[in-house]
Amino acid sequence: MGSPRLVKAPAGTTRLILLLLAGALVLRLGVIAVAAVAAPDDISNDVKHHALLVDDPAGHLTDSPAIVEQYPPYLGFAEWITVKPWLALGASEETSLRLGSSIWDLAGMAVLLLVVAGRRPTDILIVGAVWGAALLFWPTSALLGQDETIDACFVAVAVLLAARHRLAAACTVLVLGLFVAKVFLLAVLAAYLLTAPASERRRVWTVSAVLFAAFVGLTWLFSGTDGVSQQLRYEIPYPAFTMSPWSMLLLHHDVSGPTAHDWSIVLASAAVLAVLALWWRHRSDGADGAPRLAAAMLLAVVAFLAVSNPEYLCIAAPLALLAALLSDDIPVVWALVITSGLAWSVNGVYRLLKTTARDRGYELGLRGFQGDITGRLALLDVLHRGLVIALWVALLVTAYRLATRPGARAPVG
Repeated sequence: MGSPRLVKAPAGTTRLILLLLAGALVLRLGVIAVAAVAAPDDISNDVKHHALLVDDPAGHLTDSPAIVEQYPPYLGFAEWITVKPWLALGASEETSLRLGSSIWDLAGMAVLLLVVAGRRPTDILIVGAVWGAALLFWPTSALLGQDETIDACFVAVAVLLAARHRLAAACTVLVLGLFVAKVFLLAVLAAYLLTAPASERRRVWTVSAVLFAAFVGLTWLFSGTDGVSQQLRYEIPYPAFTMSPWSMLLLHHDVSGPTAHDWSIVLASAAVLAVLALWWRHRSDGADGAPRLAAAMLLAVVAFLAVSNPEYLCIAAPLALLAALLSDDIPVVWALVITSGLAWSVNGVYRLLKTTARDRGYELGLRGFQGDITGRLALLDVLHRGLVIALWVALLVTAYRLATRPGARAPVG
């Protein structure tokens, strides 16, 4: 199969992209304004950690275990660029993190819209509406101020470079992302390496390996760690909140925290292998199979990890959106919208569970359920179980559809 050609976008495309970005910006600024007044200071438990990263990016690089071991070594520098100016202007830490995360959020949206403008210009409105307004992105950026939007931006840039036949540059961005964003980008890098055309395969693999070794060496020089393996070792004593079924098992003391952590890695690894096997049997779309393979692997991992949050959908969403449009598979777009709604519903019900448990004198997030589960607590528990199972099924069904539906269409003018 030859390389897909880029088509000239129709007149008015630039104006439409700008309008979509403006609408997304207005929504985020509105959420940030409301959150600054109405949201509690502890709506995100990670605020203090991100604030430390911004305050001293080099400190995390040179002594990463002193802050939070899970964060990549250079994340603080990426957040400093977009957060520090707002702090200097007098904004609070929470507001500054939200504004900074929203900048990365909108930057990623703009980049993916450029990709769609070149490959599927008639679908720009779909991508703009889903990225701009659905629950996939703005709760992560404008409400919680999390760093997953940085991951999404790295993924979008890599997708743009690959679409413009600069695969080595795309892989370079993804290798850098392993040290700046999250280790989840390893799945995206693997997808592009596995689908590299034969004429480019040796060069792309060599460039990726050399750059990875260079970043490991540089990071080891400053920190004494490789910058990647410590992200894989991330574990919390009692991961009561996760949007995977492990949450139900942990809250009801059916498994211990360490058991959930260890077995979730085994199951997530098995899920990745299953996705690879399914994709291998349906790989006729060549290089265009990279987005769907990467998205399927990421969704499968998110479904099985012991610590899995709604924000992680930001990393898979750009890839899944593009893969769905390239294969005219609009149900996947709707699946992403529904999945994000279920994920944040699980998050909301879990918060209500914690509040109700606290009224009864115990901390659900640290000890799980204690005593009789009756009344409002029992109803919330049933609702939580139902939403978790529905979300888990939605994630796996979407991953399966992405892995088994090849056939990128020709660009539409």
